[in-house]
Amino acid sequence: MFHLFERSSTRKLGMALTAAAFMLLVLALTAGGCSKEEGSGSDTGTGTQATTTTTTEELSEDWLATRAASKIGGPHLLRDVAITDTGGDKTVKIEVDRPELCHDGAVVGTMAVFAQNMMGILYKKYPEVSDVEIVLYGPEQGIVSDEVAMSVSVNRASAQSIDWFEFDESNILELATSYYMHPKIEESYRLEGALPYDQQDQ
Repeated sequence: MFHLFERSSTRKLGMALTAAAFMLLVLALTAGGCSKEEGSGSDTGTGTQATTTTTTEELSEDWLATRAASKIGGPHLLRDVAITDTGGDKTVKIEVDRPELCHDGAVVGTMAVFAQNMMGILYKKYPEVSDVEIVLYGPEQGIVSDEVAMSVSVNRASAQSIDWFEFDESNILELATSYYMHPKIEESYRLEGALPYDQQDQ
């Protein structure tokens, strides 16, 4: 009888230890997963304010050009990207042509979406970035031109107070550090609104 009780107790103890070890393993894996996810960040580049996260991927003009081309509508619209080192800090300039279907009233909205996609991730992933400027060329729809339709600049100080989820055509002019609009674009913006060209009539 004693041996039966001893064997049963040993079996219960073994089962309890196995269950405890399993729970510890689950907790360790869960904690590891959370910390990895927090460190990696999101590729959308949007989120509450310009929270900086570290990254192992170095900021390069190749990466910048690839992302810019995909977000503006294709490599045929990308003019140039430049990263300038100013003694530790880096300034970024992105120059693009106006998309063919983007009419005058949609220029501001199109710029807002593009700026959100580019600036949001630059300030989130790269703490060395101190200023980002985007220049969109072509005040006339469908005509390639060296004349600027709109430009927007946001420095890191301004970016710290921006919720990139909320950055859009209704507040881009207020949140930007500086901006320029061609008079023709500004007139249409005031009259027609500013939704991006691919979101109108939906």
